[in-house]
Amino acid sequence: MRNKRKTFRLIVMMTMALVLTAGSAVTSSAASFSDVADNAWYKADLDEMVQTGLVRGYSDGTFKPNKEVTFLQP
Repeated sequence: MRNKRKTFRLIVMMTMALVLTAGSAVTSSAASFSDVADNAWYKADLDEMVQTGLVRGYSDGTFKPNKEVTFLQP
């Protein structure tokens, strides 16, 4: 029983390390959108949402902050 707990804890710790490492790759490239000024009032919140994966932006490197958001957008 004790070995099973140790094994389970090791698996959980390794999984957490993997998740945290994967998250840091996203964090390092967060919110460098060409159409968002560094002094925009929402920049800090946008950076946080990009880091957590809630927002990705468009493939051309823009965020398009004034574009209408639809229900069907991923």
